Amino acid sequence: MRIVGTDLDRPSSTQLRAMQFGYASLIPFALAAILIWMTPGLFTYELAMSFIGWVLIYGAIVVSFLGGARWGVAIRDWRPDRLIFTAFPLLLGWAAVVPNQLLPGLGMGSTVRFGILLVAFLFLLTTELLARNEWSPWYRGLRMRLTLATTGFLLLTILGLTRF
Repeated sequence: MRIVGTDLDRPSSTQLRAMQFGYASLIPFALAAILIWMTPGLFTYELAMSFIGWVLIYGAIVVSFLGGARWGVAIRDWRPDRLIFTAFPLLLGWAAVVPNQLLPGLGMGSTVRFGILLVAFLFLLTTELLARNEWSPWYRGLRMRLTLATTGFLLLTILGLTRF
């Protein structure tokens, strides 16, 4: 199997597992986009909003995980100048899920919260593009595909949420 744009002719078992987990991680984002566009109709508004809340938390966890991976590379390569770029996605992920009770007068709806997650993933995408030599080609390619798919699903979810 040849993966275009990578150094692989046959992915190792670790690479295959990373791809499997990576693509599986898209499922909640895809389901959120589908669910919101099928509401009302097949799903009630309450069910959709409940699931949307869980996906927001999931998205914040994913953004934090990816920021943590970047943190590890910055520490490994002794690049303290890059640490701010690793913490920023974590802070955006937190901002996306902070309870409205902690934001008196600034309550955020789901559309804004998904927008914050979208910005976090776009920030990660930008920093991944700028840091070309930090990752092996196969991993960089995988991250690009996964991040682009995630941002696409988030955008579809945001557009669907604007209908309510």
